[in-house]
Amino acid sequence: MTDIEIELANLNQIIERTRTSARDCVARLREAPDDDLRYLIAERLPALGSMILPDLLEVVRDSADEPTLHYLAAWVALTVGDRTESVTVLREEVLRGSRWSLPAANSLGRHKVASARDEISRALDRVSSDRDNPDIAQYSAALRQVGGAISAATRAQLVKDNSSWIARAVRSDFPADTD
Repeated sequence: MTDIEIELANLNQIIERTRTSARDCVARLREAPDDDLRYLIAERLPALGSMILPDLLEVVRDSADEPTLHYLAAWVALTVGDRTESVTVLREEVLRGSRWSLPAANSLGRHKVASARDEISRALDRVSSDRDNPDIAQYSAALRQVGGAISAATRAQLVKDNSSWIARAVRSDFPADTD
């Protein structure tokens, strides 16, 4: 064997050990005994990069009956590069209005997933009746990040009190022809 062949063989061994370790990390997410620990594990998984994507997508496919695991696996998958299954799961979370709806909208916005415009817009419509709801600002920000627009009815609802911080934010972030 040449020096190059030896170096490549050594590198391949390191890659395989790393892949095994990455697979073990995703297994810890799946097997964690509670949602708090799952969340802490999920926060750290993106450091492993796209190497974990096949294992994460398997978790996404197998975890529909465990909402927190399902969301967290989809969130990490989106973070490390998936734009298919993870996006579908996160869009569904936004529509459902689950506990993960707002974080899912924020993730979709951060990653500029334009296909999530309708879901984020509907979520904003859902929370806009309570103009003091802080979720309005986050759904609005996510909607802006994906290139969406606030519906006329929702905009009217939000800006009817000129002095509220919500009205000022909506006018600033989503100007209308009449502003």
